[in-house]
Order: sequence, then C-alpha cells, then structure tokens
Amino acid sequence: MSEQAWRAHYDRAVTRLHAAGIATTPDHEAGARRYVALRREWDPRLAALAAYLVYDWDAIAPADRAENG
Repeated sequence: MSEQAWRAHYDRAVTRLHAAGIATTPDHEAGARRYVALRREWDPRLAALAAYLVYDWDAIAPADRAENG
C-alpha cells in the first residue's frame, strides 16, 4: 500500500471509531501523520515476516486488499 492509501485507511478508521462513540486524537492531521510514520516503520517488517512464515498478506491484513481491490 502507498502512504496515500495508509492515510485513507486512517481516515476511514477514525470515521468508524467516531461513529461508535470512541474518541480519537483531537488533532486529526497530526494523528494521520503519526499513523503514516509508524506504518512506514512496521509495514515492511511485518510484510517480511509474513513472507518468511509463508503467510499470504491477505490473511494478515484483509482490509488492505479490500481498500485496494
């Protein structure tokens, strides 16, 4: 996924959390930047681990496929 897709994923997640009455960070832009920065760090590591364990990425992160599919 691209950083733009990660941002869109974050936006959808915040919308769903708000709809459920769950509070999120008051600064949406700062939260989005933080999410993308963290995802940039862990996403390649998790993808490498998944490949090493011979897991299909869709089994680990099915939302990624649905959002890009």
